[in-house]
Amino acid sequence: MMNKGLLIGMVLAVAVAQGAGWQLELNTSTGGQVRYGDNLVAEIKPGLHTTRWRRWEINRFDHGIAEPGGQIRGLGGDAEQRFTSALDTRRVDTKTQHFAYVLTTHQDTVLCSFHVSFMFPVKAVLAKTFRVDDQVPQAYPQKFTRETKHIFTGAVSRLEMDTEYGKLVFAFKEPTVVLVQDNRNWGDNFCVRIQHPRPAESAWQAGETFAFAMDLSFPEPYELERNEPLRIVEGADWVKLDYRLGIKAGTALDFSTMQLLDGPAGKYGWARAAGDHFEFAGLPGKSQRFYGVNLVGSAAVISHEQSLELADRLCRSGYNTVRYHHYANAVFKPENGCSTNLNPVKMEQFDFLFAELKKRGIYATTDVFSSRGVYASEIWADGEERLMEFREFRPHIAVNPKALENVKTFARNFFLHRNPYTGLTYAEDPALPWICLINEGNSVPRPGSGRAYQAWLDAWNKWLLEKYGTTAKRNQAWGIDAPEVMTAYHTSPASAPIAAEWRDFELFQVDMEKRLYDNLAAFMREELGCKAMLTSMNHSWLNPRGATIRERFDYVDQHFYVDHPFFPVKRWQVPSSSKNDNLVKTGNIGGTQHAFGRHYGKPFTVTEFNYSAPGQYRGVGGILTGCLGALQDWSGIWRFAYAHGKGPIFTPGRMAYFDTARDPLNQAADRATVCLYLRGDMAAADKSIAISMPEDYLEQCTDFPIQNISPRWQKLVSLARVGIVVGPATRRAPGDIVLALGKNGPQAADMIAGDSLGDEGGAALFARIRAQQWLPASNVTDMEGGLARVQSQNGQFTVDSARGVMLIDTPHTAGGFGPADSHLATAALAADIFDTETTLWASSVDARPLQDSRRILLTHLTDLQNSGIHFAEKERRTLLNWGDLPFLVRQGRARVVLRHNRPQTLKAWVLHTDGERRAEWPVQQVPGGICLELAVRGADGAQMLYEISE
Repeated sequence: MMNKGLLIGMVLAVAVAQGAGWQLELNTSTGGQVRYGDNLVAEIKPGLHTTRWRRWEINRFDHGIAEPGGQIRGLGGDAEQRFTSALDTRRVDTKTQHFAYVLTTHQDTVLCSFHVSFMFPVKAVLAKTFRVDDQVPQAYPQKFTRETKHIFTGAVSRLEMDTEYGKLVFAFKEPTVVLVQDNRNWGDNFCVRIQHPRPAESAWQAGETFAFAMDLSFPEPYELERNEPLRIVEGADWVKLDYRLGIKAGTALDFSTMQLLDGPAGKYGWARAAGDHFEFAGLPGKSQRFYGVNLVGSAAVISHEQSLELADRLCRSGYNTVRYHHYANAVFKPENGCSTNLNPVKMEQFDFLFAELKKRGIYATTDVFSSRGVYASEIWADGEERLMEFREFRPHIAVNPKALENVKTFARNFFLHRNPYTGLTYAEDPALPWICLINEGNSVPRPGSGRAYQAWLDAWNKWLLEKYGTTAKRNQAWGIDAPEVMTAYHTSPASAPIAAEWRDFELFQVDMEKRLYDNLAAFMREELGCKAMLTSMNHSWLNPRGATIRERFDYVDQHFYVDHPFFPVKRWQVPSSSKNDNLVKTGNIGGTQHAFGRHYGKPFTVTEFNYSAPGQYRGVGGILTGCLGALQDWSGIWRFAYAHGKGPIFTPGRMAYFDTARDPLNQAADRATVCLYLRGDMAAADKSIAISMPEDYLEQCTDFPIQNISPRWQKLVSLARVGIVVGPATRRAPGDIVLALGKNGPQAADMIAGDSLGDEGGAALFARIRAQQWLPASNVTDMEGGLARVQSQNGQFTVDSARGVMLIDTPHTAGGFGPADSHLATAALAADIFDTETTLWASSVDARPLQDSRRILLTHLTDLQNSGIHFAEKERRTLLNWGDLPFLVRQGRARVVLRHNRPQTLKAWVLHTDGERRAEWPVQQVPGGICLELAVRGADGAQMLYEISE
């Protein structure tokens, strides 16, 4: 008889072998993926480019699959432009799949391309070749250049693509136009684009189609999987949660006991920059960090009773700051064609909440302009008596004096308003120490933006005349025969015909943003007497022009989101889509690229971040952000948002995209971030990497300037602090290793030049790290394997993307994230995860290390969704319906061993979501500690939180 263990081993081996095979996954919008085991080989994306190469993906669920093997239909575009993709498929044999696509435009339009793309990750093909028909195999360029971006284009009958996992073959019955493109300027992939043969900017009529058919052959038999809609309901896999609002005082969830707040806010004077950190004038030499949430719109305009409840709740959450965002629409009084006056009733409520938060030691930040409605008649003599949506108004602030004056008038009214509960105006209150001038204002209007586009075009022509004096001198500099008055401008380098014109347009944008910042900053400081630190441009522009402008700010601010929704039909209405990717598995955790937006010598903040709902990995997202902020030693982080309006704060309701007040999963994740980042459980990285950029980079550049300062080796943010330093050659560049972007920037004794942000720079950087012996022998960072594992120098943070595991190993907080059947091992905690992907950690609630703590919060998170939430596919990338209460939590089990010096004294309790003890939980004594068997499914519903106390 066969040994039982051997039989089980053979079964597992067969399962592994099957799982390592080829798979073709088709989604409900006619796209999909080609995979080999857990490895992505190619992503299939139908899409198009309209005028000036504006990109649209056909990524929306249409009507799904009527029957097995039936046609799949996808939608793209918006309410004004609609495109569809229809896909018929059939299996030719065990190794070959037939595709028949029909792409249709539903209105007259101009298209630059209409295509289906196969996106191959760089790592899957870079060392391989491709072959067109009977031509000689061709290698991929090792380094991206604009000249080699289009590697091949032409009509083909057969295309062979070698990959790390085997050869894929595209076969076309009729010669079909194929473009092989190097996408490394925009992403980490090479693209095979099957497209229509017409030239760019060609006219298409409504109902016109582009059809092609092909056979895709795999090296060996493959599995085909077609997606179907998914609705989550209570059952074996999903458990109902009894959710309670708020946090009860004195419970293990009451983080006010950690003494992270020191009220009243402002007691030590104004915050100021001290190198890379904030400090208070009255506490020189002591760096300050801040972590909090956004209160959006009317969430800051509530009754006195509600203000007291909210202030206590935020205090118990451990937050020491809030951001008042979109506040103006809640406190202004638009009437009689004037949008700049305050509503005295609403302002009194705003004042009271501000004062109560200030008493508790909670600091504030806000914007001069974010989204206030402005009457068109206030800006133009022929303007209508209507309030403009902020996206229509905002571009005018930099180019229209009346728009700028409107912003100043409201700012004058608001910041000089005296709060009766503090006795101070907002301009003179040190509890409001940071102000962004224009929220997310750094965007140039696109063609078709009406008055805004024309105003910027006029400003562009004026700037060119100021720079060159004559058309002849401008044309000589550009090397082309352009008209005297430019009738259009390019909004991306991809659409710009020559580098000289695009460089000038970047310099023009820099000048416009500098003038706006200098004007508003002088107004705030000189006229209003405001002593707060100022910033602006807090979104995007992670490029040299953005770095050039931000160098003049008091501090630098950025925003980032993971799974921010995209709305293919109508903004802020379903259907919506998001990637819903496991970022631990990819290794590029949220905020990675934005870390390079930090300017050395200035504090760095993130006033908006979120791992947005309904993404299934948001439970680990807040923790990843806390780890990143701690390792990078950022100065402030604000989650967007706590609530949009008062409803989510005080009334139970279903989860939505952003509001933490109605998302128990993100609330739980935030507690880890409070500990790791704000309390300082995770230490900042000892080593630093700096990118050195000359202040005149754009003037020096002789080609198209780079469009992204986030390098290909960006995963090193888990190992070392990163950032940029901008200035002349006379300035010293900080950093243990410095990489030069351009010539004559800030200098260091030993610098890496050349392709500093690409693969060459990465290789040189890795060599320096080895030579300087940054890593102890025990460190598991894998610089040879594409950073599939990265571990902080002190071993407190590890991302092992190959295994899909993240570890946190600090004295006061320990745990991590892993898939089913994984093991987490840290000094204080070990865990076996069963059933499903899980985030699990323990934090001491008192000041003692975990192994000596008398009160510990243990958190066990799987996934949380609304009842009946409806997705178009099993990957949950397209949301069709939000569902409703009650919340459902994904069933999962784990075994946890907590090491402790007095295990015999410890007991455990399951907690309600407000912290109240729900029931005692069994604790087993093991050598050197205790063991707990955790399960989401409890006797009376889902459970996620546990208290362990003496």
